[in-house]
Amino acid sequence: MENKSIITIKYQKTFEETIQNSKFITNIFHISSEEESKNIIEMYNQKYNDATHNCYAYIVRKYRKV
Repeated sequence: MENKSIITIKYQKTFEETIQNSKFITNIFHISSEEESKNIIEMYNQKYNDATHNCYAYIVRKYRKV
C-alpha cells in the first residue's frame, strides 16, 4: 500500500509586501472546519476593512481510518 503524506500549516503567519504602491498582505493559518475558516475570514475582513480586495482559499479534508 502506498504511504501518502500531507504538508499542512503548523503556525499562523502574516506576510506583507508592497508592489508599485499597493500593499499585499497574506495570512496563513491551520483550520479544522469550514465554520472555523469562515470565522477567521470574517475577522480578517473586519481587520482590513479598507482593503479593495480580500481573497482567500481553504481546504478541509476528512480522513478515513484504514
